[in-house]
Amino acid sequence: MNGIYAVKAGKLSKGESELALAAEILINQGAEAIIAGCTEIPLVLRSTKDVKVIDPTVIFLAKEAVKLVYELEKTKHLKNVI
Repeated sequence: MNGIYAVKAGKLSKGESELALAAEILINQGAEAIIAGCTEIPLVLRSTKDVKVIDPTVIFLAKEAVKLVYELEKTKHLKNVI
């Protein structure tokens, strides 16, 4: 939580250090991916060769965008969607 609080306070370097330490512990325990469950985490923690950081916000937005396109196409407000 210290890492998240640091990011919220604008102390990005401290937040990155704290979250990287937590990620390292997870990686050492065999984690291959980390789900960034708070919006602050992806601001300072990125995927590496050792672990994939998954940002659920990006996934949610992508799903909503696809859903919107299909709805617009269905109601004829959008044509010729590739």
